[in-house]
Amino acid sequence: MSGIPKIYKGKPLIHAWPYRDRQGEIIGIVGRYQDGSGKKDIVPFFKRSSSGWAAGAPDDPRPLFGLDRLEKQPKDKAVMIPEGEKPAAALQGLGVCAVTSLGGANAANNTDWTPFNGIKTVYIVPDNDKPGEHYAQTVYRALMALDSPPTVKIIRLEGLPDGGDIVDWLQNYAPDWDGYAPFPADSTAWAMAELQAKVKNAEPVPGDWATIDDGLPSGWPEPIEIKADLKPVAPFPLDALPDAFRAWVADIAHRMQCPPDYVAVAAIIALSAVVGKKGLIKPKSKDDWTVSPNLWGLNIGRPSVMKTPAANEAMKPLNWLEITAKEAFKQALEANEVEQFINKGGRELAEKQAKELIKAKKFDDARRLLVDNPSESDKPTRRRYIINDTTIEKLGELLNENPNGLLLYRDEISGWLKTIDREDRSNDRAFYIEAFNGLGSYTFDRIGRGTIDISSVCLSILGNIQPGVLRPYLNDAKNGTASDDGMIQRFQLMVWPDLGDWRHIDQWPDNSAKDAAADVFTRLNDWEGYMEAARFSEDGQKAFDAWFCRLHEELRADDIHPAIESHLGKYKSMMPSLAVLVHLADDPYHGDTVGIDAVKKAMAWCDYLKTHMLRVYGSALDPVDANAKTILAKIGSGKLPDWFGTGDVKRGGWTGLDTLDAIKAALARLVDYGWLREHRQPGGTLGGRPSVKYAIHPKFQKRAS
Repeated sequence: MSGIPKIYKGKPLIHAWPYRDRQGEIIGIVGRYQDGSGKKDIVPFFKRSSSGWAAGAPDDPRPLFGLDRLEKQPKDKAVMIPEGEKPAAALQGLGVCAVTSLGGANAANNTDWTPFNGIKTVYIVPDNDKPGEHYAQTVYRALMALDSPPTVKIIRLEGLPDGGDIVDWLQNYAPDWDGYAPFPADSTAWAMAELQAKVKNAEPVPGDWATIDDGLPSGWPEPIEIKADLKPVAPFPLDALPDAFRAWVADIAHRMQCPPDYVAVAAIIALSAVVGKKGLIKPKSKDDWTVSPNLWGLNIGRPSVMKTPAANEAMKPLNWLEITAKEAFKQALEANEVEQFINKGGRELAEKQAKELIKAKKFDDARRLLVDNPSESDKPTRRRYIINDTTIEKLGELLNENPNGLLLYRDEISGWLKTIDREDRSNDRAFYIEAFNGLGSYTFDRIGRGTIDISSVCLSILGNIQPGVLRPYLNDAKNGTASDDGMIQRFQLMVWPDLGDWRHIDQWPDNSAKDAAADVFTRLNDWEGYMEAARFSEDGQKAFDAWFCRLHEELRADDIHPAIESHLGKYKSMMPSLAVLVHLADDPYHGDTVGIDAVKKAMAWCDYLKTHMLRVYGSALDPVDANAKTILAKIGSGKLPDWFGTGDVKRGGWTGLDTLDAIKAALARLVDYGWLREHRQPGGTLGGRPSVKYAIHPKFQKRAS
């Protein structure tokens, strides 16, 4: 329907229902947005004076859906009231005058029911759940409060699933009907006959509906639980690991009782740091596009889920290489001191001899003598693998000494993210983004340090982070703010696994598995690298090409959110990176042809990682329930008064609640679910702006206090 967005928070528009005034003019539209997993948003859009459509419910009292039909309905004819636009529209399609209210089970009191004055009979059709029963009672009480209330009866529909409504009931007579399209003409007579039978057998209103005897404060419903459900993720596919890593990763995860995902991601990132630019690959058969297999990864989870111990255990082979290199550097320094002493003495003798040669005008001989006897020998450089905390200038020097690449590892990577977020560290951020590619160069010009040319900027990154700490960065990616430069999307190996049942495990490590994995790191550390970049085998190339085409079809889809598009776009380099890493780990001869087995493992990684990516970004793209739970938590901890406004929430500065739109959406959800009640206050006597205050459910106030 024109005027409202086709995509909302990454979900495509499935259907739209127009709200009309008494004359039939459209004044609002309710859109149903739903993704492939079934996650939905029911979003109202109403006109705000001359500013066009805006998301959000209109001011109270809200208009009825089907008001134009009710206006034309004779007073002596019956009207049906189901819960929700979809059931009401379905009944309207059958020729029934059906009307409903906006906002679900807990918003009936926000509606203008006065158009029902004088209507003779109303049939309420409750949904088959507790909120549906509450809605029916609320509507009944609102109708009974009219000057000329109708007679009300209840239609009970048998055979409904939990939460089912009249659409589910009608689908018994038209199984292929989706509930949105017009009801099938060949089933209409049958359905109407059954519905008329239900009307004849409608029940009187229960006697206790006129009063509230559920133990709740007067006028307040039982609040509905808010579930900020995460999208499902695939379990980690151990078969996608290099052969020598499989038993090692499984053993660590079992002994620590943590998800294998954390161990596997850390292991692969550590491996990418050892291979670095030695393992370049050209993914296309006739193209020079080259990929460096340095990778970035994030282990996401709440505190105490063993993210850090799991990553530290997987990093041990790399730590051992770091320790070994440090000892070798120490010995090289000692040897260099001897060389320096010898060179110094030899230089002094050479200078004396050169002076005599100069006196004899044997300039060439003097020059050769001095060149052959330098005053200092080249100082040894320390082979580095891991860095934790460094300035980018020092990092540049380290990369010049280690052109194959380095690994930045931060246990809690939030500190590093905050550092590069600072305005005075914007150059740092640009440098790290450049380092993601692994093939570039960089030049620093600094007063004091002068000019530093870094010929090889190749960096792998691994970090652990909590979901709440990550959320502001996801919000930046979602909203396209100035901070959305693709930094977060570069963390391709981003995992947020489910936790399994915990058991107490106390057993020795599998040393054979640990040694097999360590041997891979040692072997690839000693390997000198490809002379020419690797290519896929013939069958591996066909598999990659097919996967590559599918990825681009997905990236070109109309309903993909820009943040997800940016993240998936990085899979173009991640997949061949994983393939060459798996190949090098599995092949002790380091052949430069990457076969189909490694390609299949890389594709399995991509399929698995995509589910985690959707969970991670889903928490930001559909944040209303999570934000509502945040507000409830702040109420429970006494951070909000019993009578508060949007400004009180804004001043809290809480994650996800930094814009007025986000705050209003979360508060509207809490109103709809019965946790809050909205009160509109007129402006003062001097003409001030009206305001909205929110009252907290008295039952929750007591629990919070």
